[in-house]
Amino acid sequence: MYLLRKNKCKVPKLIKYSLTTLQPWILYEYVEGASLHQIKNQLPQKALKHIWKQVGKELKKIHSISIMNQSDIEKDKADLCVK
Repeated sequence: MYLLRKNKCKVPKLIKYSLTTLQPWILYEYVEGASLHQIKNQLPQKALKHIWKQVGKELKKIHSISIMNQSDIEKDKADLCVK
């Protein structure tokens, strides 16, 4: 959630989390509304295409987030080289 927020993706606000327990958990703000799956049959095709385009733009942001810094990337590249 932190990486998504840092990269300006539209995500719910992170409230609290724990990674130290046997079962890690995350709590984020409740977002009021219906899911797209619930209302897709009520929307005109043109509106639905526009919404899917917006969803795709957000997914592109999420998939372009680098979780490694540059030195990690260079180390990984060096480890792949034949010595």
